[in-house]
Amino acid sequence: MAIMIHFTQWVSIFAGKELDMTKVSSHLLLSLYSLGSIVGVIAIFTVVKNALIKNTHLIVLLSFFACFSLILIAFNSSDILVHLSAFVFGFTAAGGVMQVALNLLVSLFPGMKGRATAIFFHSRQLSDFFGSFSNWYFIENQHCSHDAKYCRDGFIEFDYFYFY
Repeated sequence: MAIMIHFTQWVSIFAGKELDMTKVSSHLLLSLYSLGSIVGVIAIFTVVKNALIKNTHLIVLLSFFACFSLILIAFNSSDILVHLSAFVFGFTAAGGVMQVALNLLVSLFPGMKGRATAIFFHSRQLSDFFGSFSNWYFIENQHCSHDAKYCRDGFIEFDYFYFY
């Protein structure tokens, strides 16, 4: 979740400064991300409802494509590919994968559904707060470049959600 928040806050600035996109083209990335998230919610709902893929496989698949699309955005100069990657990132990262993960967690602990839900969302809020706070701190004190911040925040969230 912290990566999605950072994406929405920084994608237009990153595209304008690092990828030399125009203002309209860089703001289009955010619109495509939003459109991808709406389409992703509908698609993931259909997949989960019809049990087309196991939830564990769906989470891994969506996480892989989200990571791959961020890599394409960060290291590609083709406007079309960057715009397509923004849509794919919205589809995979903001399209409901968090709810699928929550349902999977609750199914693992059927006797403590409320507690599992509280822990899940509390962990999410902590990652949002500390990610935003650390981003603000490093920008204000200019300790590292923006690329290093993106990398750091991504690894912190990956480590936090996948290993704890």
